[in-house]
Amino acid sequence: MLATCLGGPSPALLEDSPFLSDAIMALAAMPPPMRNARLLFIDAIHSLPNEELAIIAKAVQPHLTDQEIAALVGVTLRTVQRWGRYQGFKTTLADYLESKRQEYYLPDDFAA
Repeated sequence: MLATCLGGPSPALLEDSPFLSDAIMALAAMPPPMRNARLLFIDAIHSLPNEELAIIAKAVQPHLTDQEIAALVGVTLRTVQRWGRYQGFKTTLADYLESKRQEYYLPDDFAA
């Protein structure tokens, strides 16, 4: 484990969980420029509004449902359903079929 590579057990955290301890030890083991880049990225994402976080999550994991997106971002399902930009971003079936139509040369009336 990473703790043995660094010569001892990981430092105790306020809420010591194996996931957080390993993550902090991994950050501590990184070279400072790489560690600073990762922390700047996390800070930039942390400062985004919830709607933009939902859009990013949907772009990275398009299979997530609105309920899962709401839980991930920390809002209610109703709030997610009210976000206009997020709803406009979601891929529709027609968009999906259009890309498949171009890829596999499907006829135009395939969705009907």
